[in-house]
Amino acid sequence: MSHITGANEWRLDSMKGLLCTKFQCYNKPRNQCPKCSIYYCNEHITSHIHTDTLQDLQKEK
Repeated sequence: MSHITGANEWRLDSMKGLLCTKFQCYNKPRNQCPKCSIYYCNEHITSHIHTDTLQDLQKEK
């Protein structure tokens, strides 16, 4: 288990591919977003979305 206590430290390690970006998720990160370079585990990648993606979805409606 990690000794990281803060969300900023967690995010930095996620950007290195060491952790899922979801704070206190200890699942192995397997997916990297090509847009923001943050890593996610298989469970949390589905919750990842970018603001411009939301705007595109709203335009389609």
